[in-house]
Amino acid sequence: YGQNSILTASIAILSIYYIKKRPLISGLLVGLLATKPQLALVFPIVLLAGFHWKAILSAIATQATLVIMSLYFLGKSTWLAFFKTIEQPKQWMESGQLSWEDMISTFAFSKMLGADTTIAYAIHISVAALFIFVAITIWNKSDNINLRGSSLALAALATTPYAQEYELVWLIIPLIFLTQNGIQYGWHKFEKEILIIA
Repeated sequence: YGQNSILTASIAILSIYYIKKRPLISGLLVGLLATKPQLALVFPIVLLAGFHWKAILSAIATQATLVIMSLYFLGKSTWLAFFKTIEQPKQWMESGQLSWEDMISTFAFSKMLGADTTIAYAIHISVAALFIFVAITIWNKSDNINLRGSSLALAALATTPYAQEYELVWLIIPLIFLTQNGIQYGWHKFEKEILIIA
């Protein structure tokens, strides 16, 4: 049921893990996340905020290579079909053809409460901006990979309006990083209990 979420969550956590030790591998992994672009949107932003130039260049090179390979092996018709149908999921999401009850975004929650599409997008963008701001601040001011990884994964989930419930697999990323942080640096009061409940 997790579709490819287990794979993309694994790629994401490894890209964060390798960011300091092996930035080229980290960037390659970020480049592979382009297969799920709605979850990869925040990665370049936080990499820029953290001044991870090698990882950024590696991600760009990986994505360019994937595009060239797909053009070579599959031809341009696949890309033309992609751009022709890219609006369709957006229309389904806005109209409710994609069940809002099965989605985990602020946009879908707002629509379930009866918000107009424009208002739902405005609310969603506000929440996404807050998560991105927090992630950028953490990546800019902290060297703690556990906090960085948690903020990035949560921002990735909060940013996309198009997120189905199977993307909740990504919540394993902050759970792993915050558990690791507690093991390394000690626990705050009720922190273990909150993580177990989560």
